[in-house]
Amino acid sequence: MLVAFMTSVFDDARASGRQAVLKFRAELIYEYETLEKAVTSRENERNGYIIQ
Repeated sequence: MLVAFMTSVFDDARASGRQAVLKFRAELIYEYETLEKAVTSRENERNGYIIQ
């Protein structure tokens, strides 16, 4: 019973960690695209969105 509980906690933590990593990566991509847009010409506009 204890092993099953620990496995469940581990799986939940792993899923939560993966979500945090993906959110962090999405924020980095959005930040990069925003900075790139400020540097490059206005002809090549791209929009970035983060859905939370």
